[in-house]
Amino acid sequence: MLYVTAQVLGVISWIIFLLSYYSKRINKVLFMQIVASILDCLCYALLGAWTGLLISVFELIKGFGYYKTDKDKYIFIFTIPIYIIIGLVSERTIFTIIPIAASLIDGYAVLRSEKTAVKGGVISNFLWMIYDLSYLDFAGVLSDLTLVISNIFIITYGYTKYLHRNSVYTVMGKYISKNTMKELYKLDKSYYDEYLLWEEDKMRQLYNVEKNSYILIKYKKI
Repeated sequence: MLYVTAQVLGVISWIIFLLSYYSKRINKVLFMQIVASILDCLCYALLGAWTGLLISVFELIKGFGYYKTDKDKYIFIFTIPIYIIIGLVSERTIFTIIPIAASLIDGYAVLRSEKTAVKGGVISNFLWMIYDLSYLDFAGVLSDLTLVISNIFIITYGYTKYLHRNSVYTVMGKYISKNTMKELYKLDKSYYDEYLLWEEDKMRQLYNVEKNSYILIKYKKI
């Protein structure tokens, strides 16, 4: 019964995590991913996967640190002894090393470039797949596999088509009309929370002070 409950919680977590990417507001995205992480913790607890449980709880706390501060490098360095402690107090098997290595690889990759973060995500989630399989956590494997496939898709397709240097180029706007400023404000309002927005007058004031404040990005279809 505990095993079935763990699998159900894992599937629900996977669904919530996927749906979070369709939310426009960052606060809603964070809330849904926190809920998904809590369900993952319950799933590992029911399966007796203590390393996975401890890392999931710690990753949740670490995520708040990344979100609330800009000290990503220092936070990552601080996590290293924490992962060592987790390894010492958990199962102490060969599978204990796998999720710890996965988390360290992912944390290091995120500090580098976006492309490195995606590649690190492939390795990290593949290692988590091995760990989840060792506990027959098929819901977790499904979630890990989804992330592996999506990251591979970004590497092999996204970077070559949508982020190709020959397709995207920038120009400095010598003059931006009031209508253009209004359109920029509408775009910001559609994708950002209110506390991240500048009023149109403030945007115009900044532009008048420094004409090079805005860079226009053009996309040429392949």
